[in-house]
Amino acid sequence: MPSCRGARLRKAIFFDPGADGRPDTFDDWITDFSGSDLTEASLVAAQLRHGVLRNTSLLRANLSNAQADYADFSGANASSAWFIAAAVNHGYFQGTSLVGADLTGAQLNQAQFTEARLAQAILTGASLVQANLRQADLSDADLTSATLQRASLVEANLSGSRLTQANLSQTNLVGANLQNANLQGALLTGANLAGASLAGASFFTAQPTQSGGFITTMPTGTESPALAGVDFSKALDLDSEQLAYICQQGGIHPACQSSR
Repeated sequence: MPSCRGARLRKAIFFDPGADGRPDTFDDWITDFSGSDLTEASLVAAQLRHGVLRNTSLLRANLSNAQADYADFSGANASSAWFIAAAVNHGYFQGTSLVGADLTGAQLNQAQFTEARLAQAILTGASLVQANLRQADLSDADLTSATLQRASLVEANLSGSRLTQANLSQTNLVGANLQNANLQGALLTGANLAGASLAGASFFTAQPTQSGGFITTMPTGTESPALAGVDFSKALDLDSEQLAYICQQGGIHPACQSSR
């Protein structure tokens, strides 16, 4: 297996559009790193468009600001790697390990993450529009303010994840595990929550009392557009407090009929 362990490849160019000068055509020149050891390598701002990095070791590698649209990271070990502000639109991450990786602000639109391991990953402000995260492990991941509009999270594990202010509109969450997830301010308009477990998921912050304890009454105020019209009728494991808040915010559930 070729080893470039610890290599310094900042701003290196591993892509050329070929003789016709147009990217994404038949004569593109691409680089194949499949099976290579790029542990702790620096690929900051590298040009990796269409790059092939299947089964590559990218453990603790730095790909921040890399241009890697259409790159194939399938089966790679990118645990604890940095993809901060990287562009990997249409990228392939099937079965990739990204445990503890930092993808803050990354562009990952229409990327494929089927069965990828993203436990404890940081995806704050990342864009995952129409991304496929079917059966991905996102447990304890930070998706604060991430855009997941029209993404597929079918049977994904989002337990303990932070989805505050995330855009989950029209997202497919069928069978997803959202147990103990933080959904405060998350936009769920048009999301499919059929079979999704919401046990312990939080939609609001409990208000402190003067004695230093916490009260469990929900906040009052105007209806939030984040949950208004969202269908929770087929979601699982909702408790009475969650339902009371959902109904107050204009969500849809059989329990809301009796409270109105």
